[in-house]
Amino acid sequence: MSLCGNLGILAVFKYSDFFVENLAGFLRLVGVSEWHPRPLGIVLPLGISFYTFPEPRLHHRLYRRDVRPIDSFLVFSVFVMFFPHLIAGPILRAKEFSPQLQTPRWVDNERIVRGISRIAIGLTKKVLIADWLASVVEPVFANPAYFDGRAHLVALYAYAFQILFDFAGYCDIAIGCALLLGYELPENFNSPYLSRSVTEFWRRWHITLSTWLRDYLYISLGGNRFGSWRTYRNLALTMLLGGLWHGASWNFVIWGGLHGIYLAVHRAWNRDGDPAQGSKLRHALKVVVTFNLVCFAWIFFRAQHFDQAWGIMHGIARFAATANGMLWLAFASPSALAAYWVLSRMRQRFEVWVPHGLAAHAGYGGILGLLLLGLTLAAAPGAEFIYFQF
Repeated sequence: MSLCGNLGILAVFKYSDFFVENLAGFLRLVGVSEWHPRPLGIVLPLGISFYTFPEPRLHHRLYRRDVRPIDSFLVFSVFVMFFPHLIAGPILRAKEFSPQLQTPRWVDNERIVRGISRIAIGLTKKVLIADWLASVVEPVFANPAYFDGRAHLVALYAYAFQILFDFAGYCDIAIGCALLLGYELPENFNSPYLSRSVTEFWRRWHITLSTWLRDYLYISLGGNRFGSWRTYRNLALTMLLGGLWHGASWNFVIWGGLHGIYLAVHRAWNRDGDPAQGSKLRHALKVVVTFNLVCFAWIFFRAQHFDQAWGIMHGIARFAATANGMLWLAFASPSALAAYWVLSRMRQRFEVWVPHGLAAHAGYGGILGLLLLGLTLAAAPGAEFIYFQF
């Protein structure tokens, strides 16, 4: 009842028009009917994907006796509708979050400092980086034909970092808000573009979704227990459904399918595991290759329709075939990744320094100054959080 009720509601609100439109297209293709349905136009409830997932997961864990039942309907409601994470995640696990709701919580100085600093970091990612990159991405993807291949390539790399800082910024703000209320939310990102394989990328990107897909789709389909080919099939199906979760569009299905292929090929190539040993140059090459594979898939994720995606791919391919384009490809992504590595290290040092150094010497003044600066910048017109649409 929980699965059918929750996932059924999600299917009706999110996929009704997609299903009806494709059914009508199939009937016209086979010559059965010339039906042209009107869009149902069902309004998508705010945050439906993020409050639909925790409930079946909780019931599944109760069935497996992995968590203690929640006796209070109020506590259960807070678990499902906890507002900081509700619009874009991270997705909550009952085993991690339910015990926090059933034990006394408190807010001390350390949590206040950590919470405000995470909010400040999130605002910085969103306002100073993601929204600025959006101004580079939007014109090119809106009209690919008006721009050359170099602009397409720059826009693609810009979008890769826009969606990262946009989504990670939201999660930082959600984690910071929860800390100010006395709760700990799970981390959702761990420098994903420094991954050496797409398998590692999914251990670092949207971690709470990838673990959900692993536990409730991949393992439920059989995981790797029934031979290599079924493992590859399960990986592909899991990522196809993961792509469809992001939106009712074939572009998202293609994006998920590409990642399914990446994961299956990597597993077939590394049946004995991915050894950690190797030169630093080899590790760097793996990071660059993985980043470009992920960026190629982002084309379908960002494009509104296939013609738009084809325009971007065609422009980049033509540019890459030139000598100038080959030089750009050789230096653009390593340079971007080097800058990203520097930012990641700076962020790690800031998180270590804030609770001990800043709180001890400047109190809350410095952190509040950062937060107010971020709020002032955020008052200017900016792009909507990308994951609000999911």
